[in-house]
Amino acid sequence: MMLMDCAKLKLWTKEVVETQTGAYLHRFQDIPDYMIGELPKTWNTLDWMDESTKLIHYTNGGPWFDAYENHPHADVWYQARREMLASQSKAA
Repeated sequence: MMLMDCAKLKLWTKEVVETQTGAYLHRFQDIPDYMIGELPKTWNTLDWMDESTKLIHYTNGGPWFDAYENHPHADVWYQARREMLASQSKAA
């Protein structure tokens, strides 16, 4: 999970994002260290969940892959999917 302040991140233009390598973008190459901070751990939980979790990062694979359909926190993803599909059918 990343939160970017686009008003400050002038380096990453549309062209840069579309043409640079994934390695360049993942390293935040050319972005000064003082502009890179951290989010609270509740926004970047890796395959675990507790009452403070706001976002689960399915590190090895999420329940949308057959091999991970029984992930310990698959129920969270399935519930969100059901809610999304229900809202789409109401809008149609």
